[in-house]
Amino acid sequence: MAASLGFVVANNGTTPTFQRANAESVIDITFERLGRCTRMINWKILEAYSSSNHKYITYELRAFPTQPEDTPVERHSVSLRQWAYRNLDHAALEFYLRNEPPPQVDNSTTPDQAAEALARYLTDACNSCMPLRPVLTSKRRPVHWWTAEIALLRSNCFSARRRYQRAARRVEAERATALQTEYRTLRKELRLAIRKAQEADWADMCRAVDNDPWGLPYRVVTRKIGRSPAGMEARGKEGEIAGHLFPNLSATDWTTAPSPEEPLLDSCNRLLSGKAPGPDGVHNDVLRQQQRSILKYFLTISTSASERVPNLLEKGQAVSITQGPRKTDNRPIQLPAAQHAGRNRQSA
Repeated sequence: MAASLGFVVANNGTTPTFQRANAESVIDITFERLGRCTRMINWKILEAYSSSNHKYITYELRAFPTQPEDTPVERHSVSLRQWAYRNLDHAALEFYLRNEPPPQVDNSTTPDQAAEALARYLTDACNSCMPLRPVLTSKRRPVHWWTAEIALLRSNCFSARRRYQRAARRVEAERATALQTEYRTLRKELRLAIRKAQEADWADMCRAVDNDPWGLPYRVVTRKIGRSPAGMEARGKEGEIAGHLFPNLSATDWTTAPSPEEPLLDSCNRLLSGKAPGPDGVHNDVLRQQQRSILKYFLTISTSASERVPNLLEKGQAVSITQGPRKTDNRPIQLPAAQHAGRNRQSA
């Protein structure tokens, strides 16, 4: 949500911002909106007494010259709007793949050319089958079974109710009766559409449990019944769990070299649906459906990655997110370089 609004975290270092007798944490976060005129610098935590468990935070705002229109910050602010995965049209995607073959890749293609051609091809494929995700202005998020059709029926139902109530207040008996009948008809259609959407969504979640056991179905069910203490369900099943996590695999035949396409195809087949995309916004379903046509691009890029990373990939920056002052391990993630322009960050 912060990235979609153009905010970046200005916190620097691992010094706790909240501290008491038996606990400390970095819970005070300072956000900065990417702008073209001012920049936040010298963010730091003061050790002065604040008469509170929260420490004082200070920073400076410095004016910078106006940046050109084609700077990475401008490109990033435009690309923050991603595609709506729930509205993916598989028929439109298949039509695009049949009529738009990928650009040709040969031995003379450089890694930069292959990476840029792949990015353009995937972006056009997403544009052909998915609308852009709208910017949410309300704090309330729609439920998982909500659709555009239900939103339209709800709007029409509310409009009919207002017309009926307005006519009833003006003592227009005949017109009020006709508007009441219209309102009840639209309300019945709305309730029927909601019931069908809930049943269809529940069936989809039941089918997705095996492929994504910790996804939306898990969150919906645990919200209803609550979570039991960790480890209670695992008692007496330690052997079964260990056998599932560490199965007895067959011995690997090292005499035959595997084809370079096999690991890439296996990775594409193991991509899960509905997961959050990377910085490029391309969803897993689009990659899985185009794996055969873009295989040459992946091979060209991955083969040359050991020598030099393509410029398109260098625009992202690997950073290490601190888990907390009491934890020694960090979590590496890849962020667009525009979020860290002019800033020093701890590299992963």
